[in-house]
Amino acid sequence: MSLPSASVAMTPTIDCDVLLVDNDKIVLTLAERRLRDSGLTMKSCSSAEDALEYLSDANVRLLLVDLNMKPMDGIELLETLSSTNRLEFMQAYLSTSAIPDASVQARLQKLGIEILSKSDILSADGIAQLLD
Repeated sequence: MSLPSASVAMTPTIDCDVLLVDNDKIVLTLAERRLRDSGLTMKSCSSAEDALEYLSDANVRLLLVDLNMKPMDGIELLETLSSTNRLEFMQAYLSTSAIPDASVQARLQKLGIEILSKSDILSADGIAQLLD
């Protein structure tokens, strides 16, 4: 039996469908309620640091990250994951209720990340469509 060559990328096993990272407990609770009946599995983290810890040994299909968190914001989380190639096998979006300024938009464009509104995040149908 031969092992795959080092140049062949292996798709990781998925631990959950959606990881939602938001420091707003109301957003986390509402999203969990919306997704509960959709058949999608969800994990939530209330900080970017918690998300990095979870993603150190877990894989998700969809990562939804809030922009405005402290001490590490959503873009810093996405940049950290990108620098370690952790975004390679997942879809990632930045969520915000505000209109991001030009510098935020430029950083997201460099990462290839799109922005979703908070209302999209709170819609189970909207999240399910992102996974199709």
